Amino acid sequence: MDVVALMALASSVEEEAPQLAADLGMTPYEAGLLLRLPPPVPILRTEDRARAVELVTKLRARRHDVVACDAGAVVASDAMTPVRAFRLDEDAFVVSSAGTSTSVPWDDIVALVRAVHRTSSEHVEKSEQRKLSLGRAAIAIAHLIAEWLYTGRPFHRLILILLMGLFVIGILGGYVLQPRMHELHLRKYAVQTSPEVKQSASRSFAILHGTAQMLNLLVIGGVLVYLWHVTKPVNAARFTSVNRFTV
Repeated sequence: MDVVALMALASSVEEEAPQLAADLGMTPYEAGLLLRLPPPVPILRTEDRARAVELVTKLRARRHDVVACDAGAVVASDAMTPVRAFRLDEDAFVVSSAGTSTSVPWDDIVALVRAVHRTSSEHVEKSEQRKLSLGRAAIAIAHLIAEWLYTGRPFHRLILILLMGLFVIGILGGYVLQPRMHELHLRKYAVQTSPEVKQSASRSFAILHGTAQMLNLLVIGGVLVYLWHVTKPVNAARFTSVNRFTV
């Protein structure tokens, strides 16, 4: 069986889809879905070699990068030897995997080709949640001060300390823990990161994640205490001005 694979397009998907659809006998929509797959894209598998050669000729005439090969000459991925660790001996290329070693004589090797994985990533930094958390803490402190100024309600030092603590925890979580955890997460799942670095990043991330969860529990407890404080009944006579009863 012959396989024709598209490596790169010389034009847009919208321009090529109708032409490829006519070549393969499918709809332009199906051809568009096929062309949007990451390369290499197998676009034809056939026992008819003449058809495969004809398709390759048409695609190359449209300046696309395309290859064709016999499927029987391609080694399946599960039959390949994964190269994770290796050494170069005088007479062989030695691959170490899962505690075993496989030696390949240099006479059996045509070339050593470094594989490159093309990846694309999009980094979007979101600070709305951090701003919202700090804003809520600031509003709570302002509410406590305004209540003291306009109603004469006693200023509880413990409640002020509680709100200041929640404010500090918000700053610590939003501007220290979260950026560091994000950095460790990227390092942990990066393609080119070594296993040792990934393991170290995983341990550090677990510690910071546990710390963040503990701080979240403290914040929840502090919010519940503050909610109880602002909703508990207050003796109104305690804040009544004496001038109201002066004759």
